Amino acid sequence: SASFSPEGQGMVIKVVFPVATPSAALDAQDSATIGALLAVGWRGPNATGDYISVADPEEPVDYRAFAYTRAGSPTNLRMPATPGTYELRYHLGSNNDIMATRLIQVQDVATRLDAPNDAPMGSVIEVDWIGPDEEDDYVAISDPNEPSNYIGYGYTRQGNPVSVRVPDTPGVYELRYHLGKGGKILATREIEVTLVEVALRASDSGDVGETLRVAWDGPDEDKDYIAVSDPAQATRFIDFAYTSVGDPVEVVLPDTPGLYELRYHNG
Repeated sequence: SASFSPEGQGMVIKVVFPVATPSAALDAQDSATIGALLAVGWRGPNATGDYISVADPEEPVDYRAFAYTRAGSPTNLRMPATPGTYELRYHLGSNNDIMATRLIQVQDVATRLDAPNDAPMGSVIEVDWIGPDEEDDYVAISDPNEPSNYIGYGYTRQGNPVSVRVPDTPGVYELRYHLGKGGKILATREIEVTLVEVALRASDSGDVGETLRVAWDGPDEDKDYIAVSDPAQATRFIDFAYTSVGDPVEVVLPDTPGLYELRYHNG
């Protein structure tokens, strides 16, 4: 429209035009497994800070995981660790408004561990597993009373079975399959770690600098060794030999006379 302004200031022209509302759409498969990395195709403004999230449909604000659209389409989004119906959402980065949604069913995965019922302390066991094998999933051995801490572990990406070292202390422990993202425990199996008799046999005395032969009984696990040490030093040694070289082993006695200690160490 056009009109003349007051006091002879000239013509005022008003132009009215529509402002398009940005649109968005999401494309993904209808279901995925717990912890999976899902490829989500999207169409949208891709403005600064725009992102795709996965959320509980009953939660209008909170989300379980997200990925920025700036990475391109499709973008990879980590699915929740709990089965159920969730909602994929396209958010404007400027104000978090939801521009598009799509439902997805997150399904459970059969998970199982198979291993010996018992193992000698300090040994390495082979654990067969069935599970999602997502990024950084791992099999751990833990104190049953510790819900999150572990003593030894092996990543499922290393193969099946996976190798896990059991503790040095006898007792009842728990093997666990953990999701790599978040650490959720998907399966457990009890295992008993048994005592291994350890003994050293050698002369009660020797000359300074002498090579002493030491017979031994022990687990003979990877890098176990026998050392000669100052009794006042809890961890340091003067000379040592790996049990892997055989029985007996040879160690060189110190150059200074005195009372010393022969020790069998777990590797």
